[in-house]
Amino acid sequence: MQLESKKRELDRTLNAIKDLEDESEVYRSAGQILFKTNISDTRKSLSEDLELLDVRVIKSKKQIEDLDKRVKDKEEQIRATIQ
Repeated sequence: MQLESKKRELDRTLNAIKDLEDESEVYRSAGQILFKTNISDTRKSLSEDLELLDVRVIKSKKQIEDLDKRVKDKEEQIRATIQ
């Protein structure tokens, strides 16, 4: 799932910067632009992004489960109609 891949990428990034001092500066990309920011702001932003992705992953899994159930129900209806 693409969301889970993005989540792993964010986890790796947060892990890579965890030992840097809050005042350290890093470059982040926004589209095709790089901008300078500090680690503290970057950690906060990445953590927020990670939380949002967690919610989206959970919601997507729930939607998939619901769709799977609907498909199985329809299959049973079709089998009952055929017999």
